[in-house]
Amino acid sequence: LLFSVRDQGYRERILAEQALTRGRFLENLAGQGSVPAEANDLFLLGLFSLLDLLLGLPLAEIVARVKLPDAVGEALLGGQSAWRDALDLALAYESGDETRLGEAAARCGIDAGRVTDAALDALGWTREITSIEENEAG
Repeated sequence: LLFSVRDQGYRERILAEQALTRGRFLENLAGQGSVPAEANDLFLLGLFSLLDLLLGLPLAEIVARVKLPDAVGEALLGGQSAWRDALDLALAYESGDETRLGEAAARCGIDAGRVTDAALDALGWTREITSIEENEAG
């Protein structure tokens, strides 16, 4: 779905890579601290969190059209839960705001070192996945 976005240009490619990275980041944190243990659902949460920008549709409309686990859909729409806290942690990491990151990590019960490890793994994994996709396309 991410790589079949119509008229995929630079912006769409960056957003697709960011969605993959965010999904992998959340998957890496599954079961740690207060982050839910459902790794696959966390991956979906990360992926879907950018689909509104990729598809040009409101996130609420996307969530209504796709069968997602209830906790994932609610977190995407801003419902307060451990799922939303995990997504907020990903957003805080991406923001580069250390205060925001510290607060989000504390809400999830995860130390900064583990957050960094999860993020670095996610970046490496996304680079690997996208380079395979590029090699197959080229």
